[in-house]
Amino acid sequence: MTRHFFESTLNWKPIFILVLILNISSTASAQETQNDNGGSGNLKYVDPRIGNVGQLLEPTRPTIQLPNQMIRMFPQRKDYMDDQISSFPLNIVSHRLGEVFSLKPVNTVPDINSWKGKMAYDYDLEVTRPWYYSTYLVDNDIKVEFVPGKKVGYYQFSFKANSPRSLLLGVYNEGESEFKFISDSEITGVETYHENIKVYLYGVFNTGATVGTVKGNQLLEERSANGKDIRAWITFPQNGANEITFKYAISYISAAQARKNFDKEFQSESFGSLKKKGEKAWSDVINQIKTDGGTEAQKRSFYTALYRSSERMVDITEDGRYFSGFDNKIHQSDRPFYVDDWVWDTYLALHPLRTILNPSQEEDMLNSYVHMYEQSGWMPTFPVLFGDHACMNGFHSTVSFLDAYRKGLRNYDVAKAYEGVFKNATAATMLPWKNGPKTDLDDFYYKNGFFPALHIGEKETNPAVHDFEKRQAVAITLGHSYDDWALGQLAKDLGKTADFKRFSARGQNYKNLWDAKKQMFMPKDAKGNWINIDPKFDGGMGGRDYYDENNGWTYLWQVQEDVNGLIGLFGGKTAFEDKLDQLYREPLGRSKYASRLSSRMLQVL
Repeated sequence: MTRHFFESTLNWKPIFILVLILNISSTASAQETQNDNGGSGNLKYVDPRIGNVGQLLEPTRPTIQLPNQMIRMFPQRKDYMDDQISSFPLNIVSHRLGEVFSLKPVNTVPDINSWKGKMAYDYDLEVTRPWYYSTYLVDNDIKVEFVPGKKVGYYQFSFKANSPRSLLLGVYNEGESEFKFISDSEITGVETYHENIKVYLYGVFNTGATVGTVKGNQLLEERSANGKDIRAWITFPQNGANEITFKYAISYISAAQARKNFDKEFQSESFGSLKKKGEKAWSDVINQIKTDGGTEAQKRSFYTALYRSSERMVDITEDGRYFSGFDNKIHQSDRPFYVDDWVWDTYLALHPLRTILNPSQEEDMLNSYVHMYEQSGWMPTFPVLFGDHACMNGFHSTVSFLDAYRKGLRNYDVAKAYEGVFKNATAATMLPWKNGPKTDLDDFYYKNGFFPALHIGEKETNPAVHDFEKRQAVAITLGHSYDDWALGQLAKDLGKTADFKRFSARGQNYKNLWDAKKQMFMPKDAKGNWINIDPKFDGGMGGRDYYDENNGWTYLWQVQEDVNGLIGLFGGKTAFEDKLDQLYREPLGRSKYASRLSSRMLQVL
């Protein structure tokens, strides 16, 4: 028996060696492919895949685009752990708020179910660079490549010789849409995004083919279709060119403008030349910062973060015009108009970084904010294509305006900017994930200097409060203390003495929720009584009853505007430093698995 086992093991040895050689060869080939597209200078450290797996919240996405430009693409999959791709979008409208026009290659004659299947890809053969994407679809035996322009994109598909080859187009949104083949190699389209925004497509294939559409779940040999859930398909000759290309342009203005965008960027561009232009654009951004020392891993993290810094905002201006979701009108402009900024995330570091690296661009972005205020009546908090996305809390653009103004960035209507942030601070609701006029809870805050919270288990009585996001009472008080301080400082710089005094006083509101006994920022009810909670765990999902997507230990330090004041609340630097050490050294106090299970259960409930 031992002899038999030994002989069997020997018989497996050549197979094992062969598998090992193939694996090493595949890995080396993949690494070679990545290196071939690494780029010059510090571009080689940029890795868009970092953060592509989200443990609790949404992952980052491996966005392929030109810096701060409209056309963005990443393959549609749950995250990087997902080994199947459902489709390739023609444009990511917002990094977490949807996409338009799906595209999918298949090596079969399409039927009504062809749009449903997912495409397995090879991790080792996927190349993800900021300016270029490539992957190999294992089951389909198709290579997919993509390069972006400003308002255009370019897909290239390599099929196996003498195999069926088709491209399937679809839509991601539920509104009215349209596809129309205006020739055997040209297509136009309209997709309705976010209920009322028309997104226009003009595209050209490199060869003519058999075309058709889908409507009412029927595969039709008709050149156009409109309505809801419509699709289009194009099948190329099986004995024709193995390489199929699709060049296209997107417009938020009109079909005619989509064609103009196409003609403007594709005058004499090949796939390769567009790729080189993209690499150059990213080289200009990434290589403007030189670093000394550090490990390879640290450089990889740093330069990837720098790449992320140019993902948003995006310029949606088309030939001196832009569509604004803030008033649903088309405007003339001699400056870029930027959207897609999640200020709750970007005001602390990204906007200040841009004032250093690209101050004129930061001025254009702040100028866009001013126009958004003029068009909508409110200074936005999360400006995206369809307007101000009600999300998170705070009026943190106030901080960005102050920072820019004090650094000498004033190429926008400063008076109008002040008017907008002042109106938000005095007339807009502070409620999380809500837009619009103030409520009685806001008036309570103005009068009492803190946002009132509910006791554990107490039922919400104010219908304006978001069902899931809750009041976030401590987070609201701390965040708006910072915003009001910034508004007071801006008022001081502009010579508005009364406003300076008013908002400087409101900037001290954070102290109203300081519990000296617990040495924490704690909630109070409407009567001014402390609410006894465990700041580590209480507050429901994400601590939202009192904090926001975190606990009291994290919000303990959210007094960026008055660090000395916070040190004073602790009783001095030693106590402050001890508390900071405690934050990092004290264990959670319960199993991390139990904590995760509890969060999952709350989410299900």
